[in-house]
Amino acid sequence: MLEELKKIVKQTEDANVPARFLFGEVKKLSPLTVLVDNRFYLSPPALVVLKEMYGHKHVVPRHSTEVASNHSHGVMQFDSNIAEALKVGDKVVLLRNYGGQEYLILGRL
Repeated sequence: MLEELKKIVKQTEDANVPARFLFGEVKKLSPLTVLVDNRFYLSPPALVVLKEMYGHKHVVPRHSTEVASNHSHGVMQFDSNIAEALKVGDKVVLLRNYGGQEYLILGRL
């Protein structure tokens, strides 16, 4: 029982930390899966990726698009774009938000 109480106290303390840096390793690209601190796995929607991680391609939701001002956007899925920015085995830095519900990939190491 004492061990369970210690776990609860630690979880409560961790949840009160506004933000925290963590390190992870990309394990899969489809769906994107990161092993964080050799302890747990994350995938979207808990794993958040900045647009800059997609490189120079445009990312739009899955729907049809129209040409506007001689410029069109291709419809791409999340995982196909990530493959250009991240590779299996890449080490990444993550920022955990308040409460630990989302983890933002800041970049590769």
